[in-house]
Amino acid sequence: MVINMKIIKRMAAALSISLILCSCGTKKDIDANDMAAALSQSIAFDETLTELDQTCAENYFMMNPNDYEQMSAYVSTKACCDELAVIKTYSPNTVKEKLTAHISELIEDYESFRPTEVSKLESAVINTYKDTVVLIIAPDIDEAQTAYKEYMKK
Repeated sequence: MVINMKIIKRMAAALSISLILCSCGTKKDIDANDMAAALSQSIAFDETLTELDQTCAENYFMMNPNDYEQMSAYVSTKACCDELAVIKTYSPNTVKEKLTAHISELIEDYESFRPTEVSKLESAVINTYKDTVVLIIAPDIDEAQTAYKEYMKK
């Protein structure tokens, strides 16, 4: 009986620690509009980004309404390739695939148009957290990732 109590106490302690670690420093639910607005202000882009309306964002990223629940996207002019998109979805893998294809198409376009932008596209990041996918194309991707991580801590 003593051994069983020790095992139960250890299991309870391990479970408590696991619950604490899983809940520290992460958001439970993300609002795509709030996150995109915050990141667009905290990341240094080469140009001021313009927010796309839903229809334009769907067309631009080749999404259909079934691909996402909520989407907020900011893009630059074609003079540079800076972009930011935050997409809440029921299918993160589908959205990630579409964003990866989008980046590949941009690389193909910019190779002949503005080859100096290709390195930015090659270092673009697609972060996934639960049901949210975030695309960031920025001049300093390390700074952008830091801004993303700071947002996630709030």
